[in-house]
Amino acid sequence: MNTLKLTYSRFFERYSTFALWLCVGLAVLTLALLPLSYSYLSIKIPINLLYAALVIFLLFFWRDVKSIKALRLPLSFMAIVVIMAYISLFFAVNVSETKHLIRQFLLEPSLFMIMSFLLTMRLKEAQLQIVWFLLCCAFFYHPLATMYDFYANGGGSLGYRAMLPHYHIPPTAYVFYLLFAFSFAYVSFLKTRGLIKCIFGIFTLLGIYAFICNGGRFGALALITMMCAPFVFFTYKRKKIALLGLFLTLCLGGFALYHFSSSWQDRFNFHKIANNFMQVWHTPPSEMGQFAGESCQTWVKCSPHSLNKHSDITMEYSSLERISLLKSTLLAIADNPLRPNGYFFWQFPYNIQQIFPLDSLNHPFSLRDYGDTFISNNAHNHNYPSSIFFELGLVGFVGFSLFVGYFFYAFYKANIDFSSSAFMDTMGVNVRHIFIGSIGLALLGLIVANFFDCFPVREGQIFLFVLLGVFLGAKWHTKNNQKAR
Repeated sequence: MNTLKLTYSRFFERYSTFALWLCVGLAVLTLALLPLSYSYLSIKIPINLLYAALVIFLLFFWRDVKSIKALRLPLSFMAIVVIMAYISLFFAVNVSETKHLIRQFLLEPSLFMIMSFLLTMRLKEAQLQIVWFLLCCAFFYHPLATMYDFYANGGGSLGYRAMLPHYHIPPTAYVFYLLFAFSFAYVSFLKTRGLIKCIFGIFTLLGIYAFICNGGRFGALALITMMCAPFVFFTYKRKKIALLGLFLTLCLGGFALYHFSSSWQDRFNFHKIANNFMQVWHTPPSEMGQFAGESCQTWVKCSPHSLNKHSDITMEYSSLERISLLKSTLLAIADNPLRPNGYFFWQFPYNIQQIFPLDSLNHPFSLRDYGDTFISNNAHNHNYPSSIFFELGLVGFVGFSLFVGYFFYAFYKANIDFSSSAFMDTMGVNVRHIFIGSIGLALLGLIVANFFDCFPVREGQIFLFVLLGVFLGAKWHTKNNQKAR
């Protein structure tokens, strides 16, 4: 027995560093490959790479598992979400599919979050700087791919929705990857000096231009939020004055947008949308198609309740459909706030009919064929917070809110300095702050965008949770270093 222990000890000492870097390499490679899933390769490939990294890590560093106790709060909040997701099976239409989605979007990503937390926690300061460089390489091809698509396939004309060519879902959801590419470039630009600051400054500008090429309205709103967020979450002198100036600037910008957009096309005519919103909102969801103009008579199937109504006002169809879906969701929640109606936003068209049948005034107006009947035209309701409330009920929504709120609280309490600092730091605080700041900003942008959409999808969910683990690992390191000081 003693000989066996000695052999294992020597094996560990000889190959542990190699195993650690192998785990890091597999994790970073996975983050680079995940956006290519479904279009260029099977998603099983990056997922299996993560499982391989997990097995290797446990083989060499199984004693580190006890450090999971540091995650008791976020894991407790996630446990509430998982429990309510399973309770929602009693109310879901597609029970087997919902079980499958719980595994793919909650259990599996949480496991990878724990793995990346343990991995980050074990890395030393110099090793973290290398990981930072590798992550930037894994993320920064997204704005470049977006700009390539904009000119190669879109002819460089505004209105073309550029993204990674052949990405498997619409460009709106591809904004998810642009958020992380921009946040890492932006925070790295703020926190470095010299030549490397110039390099990150270039990638920050490229990130902004990629959002313009993508052309998403809510991606632009998320970008503006991320650009302003350091003034709120970071520390610096005269913060109150700066926040007042930021507030006044945003108010002035919002007023200018409202005023000048009155002459723009309907998609960006925020003046028209704002003026008509209240009249549309006070209309039953199934009757809102009356504001879609000729759409209900030409290329869109609308509820019969909309076809026999006529209105003098019109609204851009995408915005109108989102309003209808949101109101229908909120009315379903009000019907019984405690009831979980079936986990995951892809199940919305089926689960909403459990509460509001097709002939109900509270069913969304936009429809599509489904066998010998119809269902809601969209796969989800385009508002993630309300969708979570609808899917998991009040208890699940509280658990989800606490889970997300934990990261924002940690982001704020990290006390990241707004000013740049030396590239190398003996305590390694700079790189960890870059991780916390970058992932925190991207998470904030994601929340803003998700008020108007529902993402990420499966590969993005794994991508997100791996980075959340990095965030937690960096937070743990920073907290311990502050205590040591």
